Formats: sequence, structure tokens, C-alpha cells
Amino acid sequence: MKRFIALSLILALAAGGVFAQTLDGFQTAFSGFADDMAATLSMNSTIGTTWSDAYIGGFPHFGAGIFLGTTFAGKDGTAALFDAIGQAVPAELEALGVPVPALGVTAKLGLPFLPVDIGVKGGVVTPEMATALEGAYGVAAEYKNLGAVLRARVLKEGVLIPELSIGASGSYQTGSIAKAVGSGTTLDYEYSTYSWTITATDPMLELGWESTSFDLNAQVSKNFLLILTPYAGAGVSFGKSTVTGGLASSMGIADGALGAGTGDYDGDADTDFDDIKAALTDAGQPVPDISASGFLYTADANAPVVRVYAGVSLNILVVVDAQLMYVPATKALGASISARLQL
Repeated sequence: MKRFIALSLILALAAGGVFAQTLDGFQTAFSGFADDMAATLSMNSTIGTTWSDAYIGGFPHFGAGIFLGTTFAGKDGTAALFDAIGQAVPAELEALGVPVPALGVTAKLGLPFLPVDIGVKGGVVTPEMATALEGAYGVAAEYKNLGAVLRARVLKEGVLIPELSIGASGSYQTGSIAKAVGSGTTLDYEYSTYSWTITATDPMLELGWESTSFDLNAQVSKNFLLILTPYAGAGVSFGKSTVTGGLASSMGIADGALGAGTGDYDGDADTDFDDIKAALTDAGQPVPDISASGFLYTADANAPVVRVYAGVSLNILVVVDAQLMYVPATKALGASISARLQL
């Protein structure tokens, strides 16, 4: 499991070398990437809550196990983001985009008297796991997710009839990843008569997210020979995702002027960046969120996200459940696998 997380994180931010693009170019690219990221976060939040059986049965039927998965932000937004940081998209990301991992434990219990089951899930990258990842791969990581689900059977399985259920779930997740992108780099910013050159020492590319979503879905499943259960479903998620991205570094002004006739900077990074913001504010121009410690952009997304999914489980002592997911609007893909004991 740890190796899987590390691979996802490395693929997400496997960048190095020169970071030499415009700040406003990064902001534009990041805004588009954030929309794609929000869609994959909504899909990611459902991993662990969707099981192969549309309904596990009434009390005392229950199950518990572990899950592991990845969803991918759209490849177009990913390509634009890497272009904005002066990097070619790694070959591993060209087809699917930036991966976001999901892992944790999951459990479901059938309720008495009603054809309803309830479930919970949760996962976290522990400090020990994060330290191991950073030491081995140079990737700093944080991640946690929580969720709950309620499903109601609306059609009972028969010889030729699949089982059908509708469900509602709520999920919360937060995470961040950071990767060194070179020992020294230069950023250029130009806007009208304003221009400056910024140096960044030991920069770290950072990506973070926080997502709260509410999901409605419908699912069918059919059991064959008591051991094989194919299934398919569709859902729509509502909520809000906040995505942040930027560069953490010791920043300074190498060259530039506040504008025509205003003179050069005084060499004090803190006051120089304050002067930049003041000049742009006075001119009624966009003000980048930049300081002597780096820059960071934040984008919110709350549009509904429609997804479809399908999978199959094999039940021989332990239920092994594999699933594929897809968001038509952004062409984002996802996959997961889980193992559980289910009685």
C-alpha cells in the first residue's frame, strides 16, 4: 500500500529542472486545472463507499475491509499546468492526468426490518508513512478522508432480475503533496508597463485540496454462482472543492521596476513584494498572491459532477472487488480495488 501511495505522489509531481514561466500564465493554467481536479476529487470521495453488492442484506449481514484506488484529473488541464511551469508532461501522465490516491478502511451493516444498509469509511496517511515517503522519494504528503453512506434496495434480485438500490453518501477529504523542482529558478512577470524578474531558491511545487461532497447514486448488481458479482451504476455529486497550488521558496527580486519612472527595488524582498502589490493595486490591476516565501493560488469549484462506474467482485472466502469510474464532462478516469470479509 505504501509503495502504491508513493507511486501516485511521484507521478503527480515528478518535475525537475527549470521553472521559468510567467506568474499570470501559471494562474490561468491553474484555474483550468482546478476545475478538472474538483471533478476527480468528487469521484475520488466515493471510493470505499461503493461495493459490488447493491444491497448486502438485512441485519445481521455486515462486511469490513480495506480499499485502495486512484482517480485522475483530466489530461488537458494537466498538460496546461506542466506547460505553465516550463515542464514537459511526464510520459506517465500524458494519457490520464495527475493521479489522486485514495486508501482506507470501510464497513457496512444491514439494518433490521428495512431493506437498508449503512456504511462508513476512513483513511489517513500517518506521520510515520509521510516521513518514510519523504525520506525515500523526496515527496512530502498529507491525506485523510472520511465518509458515510446509506443505501436502500428498491428491486430485489431474482433469477433473471438484478438487484437495484439507490444511495446517498457524504464525504470529506483533504490532502497535499509537494515536490522539489530544482535548486534555483527564475520567474518572469509582465503586465502592461509593469515587469520584474523574480528568483526562487530551492523551490517546492505544492498542490493541495479540500473537498466536501454529497453524492446520490443508483446501482444494479447480479450474483452468479454465489461467487461472482458484476455491477454498474451512476451518480451525481454536489459540494465544494478548494484546490491550491503554487511555489514555496525563498523569493527575491533580481531585476525590474515598479513602472515607468518609479525606480528599481531596494533589495529587501519583503518590502519589494509589498511595493509590487501596492503599485498594482493603485493601478487597478490584478495582484498576484506572492511574497518572499513563495506564491500560492486558490480556486474553488462547486458544479455538480456526474459519474458512471462498473466493476466485478469475486467471493472466495474474501471478497475482492475491482471497479472503474469515469466522469464524462472532464473525461477523468478512476480505478479502485478492495478486499473485505462479508457475511
